[in-house]
Amino acid sequence: MTEKFEEVTVDILEAGDSIIIPPGYIHAVISITTSSLVNLNIFCQNWVGEVKALLRRELEFCKDLKDVRDVDFILGRREKDFLMFMELLENVEGDLQEGLKDLLEQERKSLDAIRSLEVMKGSRKMK
Repeated sequence: MTEKFEEVTVDILEAGDSIIIPPGYIHAVISITTSSLVNLNIFCQNWVGEVKALLRRELEFCKDLKDVRDVDFILGRREKDFLMFMELLENVEGDLQEGLKDLLEQERKSLDAIRSLEVMKGSRKMK
């Protein structure tokens, strides 16, 4: 098996590490944990709706997590995404602006739900 992958680049990341993968780059993520959850690379006409659906699915996934570190990781990333969507909202108009407002309202509620999970699962970080 190793011989088949001799010329393949492998990046081994520790928790909190990241790399930039260019658009269209063929890649794989192999993980023994839940380190790769939802990727928001959405490029389609209804991308706001797609993002909302993915975020709802991830919220349901969070409810079954056993390790509070996974919840902390997801919460941290989603809080950064929330700020990104807030900034985007200031720079768009029309239907996209209305869709983003709806997405942000949904995400406010989801972040509160994840914070509740974080406390229930015994996080050391009380927000």
